[in-house]
Amino acid sequence: ASPYPQCPGNTAAGATLADVNLTQTLNAAFITIGYQGPNNDNSDTLSLPAPSLAQCQSETSWAMTTFPVSGQPNVRIAASFTTNTPLNDPRSCPGCCSPNWQPLLQTVAALVALDQLAFPGGNWVYYGLVNNGIPVTVPGCNGWGGTGGLAGRPVTYAHEIGHQFGLPHARCGNAGTGNAAYPVYEPYDLPVDVPANPVSNTNWTMASIGEFGLDINTGVIANPATAEDFMSYCSPRWISRFTHNYLVNWPQLSPSMIATGVDGGALREIVDDEPNFAEPDGIRPLIDIFAVLTGDTVEVTSVSRLETRALSRGGAATAYTAELIDEDGGLIAADTAYAFGGEGGCGGAGHDYSSKGGRDCGCGCGCDDRLDPKRPVLLRAMVPDVAPGAGLRLRDRDGEIVWERKRPARASKLTRVEASYDGKSGEIALRWRTSVDAKAKDHAFVALRWSADDGKTWRALQTGLTEESAQIDPANLPGGAIRFEIRLSDGFDTVVAQTDAVELPQRPPSVAILHPADGGSVPRDRLMHLRATLDAPGGAPQDGAALVWSIDGKEVGKGADLWVETPETGRHKVTVKTGKGDLAAEASHVFTVK
Repeated sequence: ASPYPQCPGNTAAGATLADVNLTQTLNAAFITIGYQGPNNDNSDTLSLPAPSLAQCQSETSWAMTTFPVSGQPNVRIAASFTTNTPLNDPRSCPGCCSPNWQPLLQTVAALVALDQLAFPGGNWVYYGLVNNGIPVTVPGCNGWGGTGGLAGRPVTYAHEIGHQFGLPHARCGNAGTGNAAYPVYEPYDLPVDVPANPVSNTNWTMASIGEFGLDINTGVIANPATAEDFMSYCSPRWISRFTHNYLVNWPQLSPSMIATGVDGGALREIVDDEPNFAEPDGIRPLIDIFAVLTGDTVEVTSVSRLETRALSRGGAATAYTAELIDEDGGLIAADTAYAFGGEGGCGGAGHDYSSKGGRDCGCGCGCDDRLDPKRPVLLRAMVPDVAPGAGLRLRDRDGEIVWERKRPARASKLTRVEASYDGKSGEIALRWRTSVDAKAKDHAFVALRWSADDGKTWRALQTGLTEESAQIDPANLPGGAIRFEIRLSDGFDTVVAQTDAVELPQRPPSVAILHPADGGSVPRDRLMHLRATLDAPGGAPQDGAALVWSIDGKEVGKGADLWVETPETGRHKVTVKTGKGDLAAEASHVFTVK
């Protein structure tokens, strides 16, 4: 019962039957990205660290408010790296990313593959979170095989992972062609065939949320006459009825049935008819090939062998085929190469790459056929690694070989692999020695993984290293015995070695307040919603019930998600704590009651 009195003369009654036997969870894996490079006008150099676990947790706040998910998000840092390339170059086209996102998101995609041995399911949402001080034009991008955006932009996070779930742009703003499946919500939107919305128009106004929406945190109601779907380029933003229904029973949100105590509840059959998620044969040895297609020119940027899932299926199938061959040129194994554009929408889906230079941009993801056909796209193939082979090659539609690489004459070697932890500096030093054939040196790189269970499962750490050492910040690793894996890829083969285990100290978990927002406001005339997430380095499960809340120093409740009496009008400080001593963690926000 509400603690507030009814309004005399303004009462109403009604009843409805609600189906509440489904729960969904946001499993958020972040790849954090620092920056070491020029500032916006090239007058100085910036050195920006990768975002922290707490920043990753905060990034989920808007999605947790709008998406059909419940409880706490599961948040972990899957890997980390530093980019040297600014992101302040212009967009390629309306609704597109800028080209400098390409190498960054390609690294994100490679790290996702590297992480699959420990997390083989398709229900983790991977996102590259970039320090928001980087020079930038486009604040978020889905394309070139990966997804990412600037830290401190929770709505951008929701938008970009929406693309990862297969949602193109909703048609509002200069967002490109847009999602043809998005319904016209009359009278709020106009059909495409009226003069106000000619078919050739890309500056749409057709993304009404279609129904009134309620922000349970604040009581604010989103009006379909003015609010637009968050997959559009318009504001104010909320989730539409269309997008909400799309995300119900969505495989990557881990839908599961819960007991309701109501007899006769209908069981759900979750049908995954999208080829983007878990492959039926799961983890297996694959040869992961990345290449950049510009016009008719193909440049292979990396080749590595690893056990992972076939992750290339989010793109558009092309006429290019990657092949593993024997000494006589005979075919051993092959895979279709898939194309990933940088349109911030479909990641290449819907484009016609069936012929050399093919660019039929009718995909509804921010491109049109008037664009420069030389604009690059990423090709990715994952060839079954069933034999060593003697060569790798790419063929086009006509069967012509557009790229080929032979096995190096001298096998690569990894030696003197070691790890040490310095308790004073708080850093882990990894060292190794490589021996690579002279003709393969330009293709060679090292990837790193870590294991907390003596090598039974391996998790991503870094990739693309060209030196023979690395300094690792242990902040994102759990305490205990940690072993590292060094993976040397020479452009054809991959050699693997493990270090001895190093003992790391236990680290406190990280807690972040999702609501109320720091510096935000809450209404006085309703109960106040307190919501937080508790996560540990390395992703170990945490008990949200251990969280203790206080407002202005007075304890008000426990748990990750609760409602409490709202304090008096004015400024207040809310704090949430857990643990004791060296394993204690807390977070505080200042908010205003109005």
